[in-house]
Amino acid sequence: MPATATDLISFLKALPDCRMRRGSRFPQWWMLLVAILAILSNQGSLVGMERFAKPQASPQE
Repeated sequence: MPATATDLISFLKALPDCRMRRGSRFPQWWMLLVAILAILSNQGSLVGMERFAKPQASPQE
């Protein structure tokens, strides 16, 4: 059975978030998902990831 997008999101949500709460604007799972999608879209640099992430919709949670 092939994996689905919800499998990836569930996996990312299950990862422990070790960041300090102060200044955390976005959930860790959302940032990791955007980073993965940016890399798959050939935007591997930090500037490229930022450029990729800006037009994306914000998470619902």
